[in-house]
Amino acid sequence: MRPSLILAALALTASACTHHYKIAAGRPLPAPHTAHGLGAIEGGGLGMLAGAAIGAAAGYSRGDDLPCAPESEPFLACNSHTAGQKAAIGGILFGGLGAVTGLVVGAAIGSREVYESEDGPVPRISASVTPGGASATAAWSF
Repeated sequence: MRPSLILAALALTASACTHHYKIAAGRPLPAPHTAHGLGAIEGGGLGMLAGAAIGAAAGYSRGDDLPCAPESEPFLACNSHTAGQKAAIGGILFGGLGAVTGLVVGAAIGSREVYESEDGPVPRISASVTPGGASATAAWSF
């Protein structure tokens, strides 16, 4: 795997495991908190979903196998799978691999809680002067 893909996956995991909370203006902000156990659970879940999707797509794209010849004996291990069966096998295998990888990365990075001050509604006032007169507008957004 290319290093740029690994860095992109780590950045996605770090941003997905960051929870932002708005606190009313004027109240003290709690200190940021990092929970490694919760990060492992979140990372494992994200890794399992991503791995299962990639594995299912890869398995399905391989298409159907030719059927086994009727004269083949069972001990020759003739494996013939449909595209759907390959998608299920790929989804399970890659989903498990993604879950383990996400679990390790999520535990290392952790789940962060970031608190931000919620500013109250602030009016925006603008004025303009033109050769023919002047105008003022006010906007109040919530």
